[in-house]
Amino acid sequence: MIAFVLSASRPVFFGPYMIYLNLHKAGWKEVLLVMLGVVVSDILDGVVAKRLGGKCKSGGQIDSISDKIFTAELLYDYSWEYPLPVIPTALIIMQREVEIGVLRWRMEKLGISFDADMPGKVKAVFQYLFIGAVGVLRSTAPEYIHTAAFWTSVIGGVIAIVLTLYSQFWYYKKADGLLLAHYEKWAEEIEKRQLV
Repeated sequence: MIAFVLSASRPVFFGPYMIYLNLHKAGWKEVLLVMLGVVVSDILDGVVAKRLGGKCKSGGQIDSISDKIFTAELLYDYSWEYPLPVIPTALIIMQREVEIGVLRWRMEKLGISFDADMPGKVKAVFQYLFIGAVGVLRSTAPEYIHTAAFWTSVIGGVIAIVLTLYSQFWYYKKADGLLLAHYEKWAEEIEKRQLV
């Protein structure tokens, strides 16, 4: 339950609050504190889940969905000010999230465990850094800082796209290997039954 509350806090509290801060041009310190809260909640929900008896499938799914909603909320907010770099980045990130989510679901239906790997975690950490950096830069007043926020969103967007596509390729490659092992095991069982 505690892990669920920590996961849900990102899209339910931190995302809307970050948008509120951006709309009211709050200072960079407030935005930085919110992003710190997001990172801490993401780390704590995993730690709490492990301490309270290991991760369950639904807990991992809730965590993953919370991350996706939080990311979508802020990318939507940023797209009003920086449509060119943010919208293509957001579309690629969301397309990958949906595709990998469906792939995980299908693998679990076959009884194959399909946990997050390092490329996916690196991508998620970078997304938080990218979103946080743009948010902090947007929240400062001088015009040259807003130019820095724009270029941060361009450069961050390109890196986010590369990491997103790489992690997508990684997961498909991993799924291919897992499926091959699954079907080889299945074929061996059928062969054994035919011999009996």
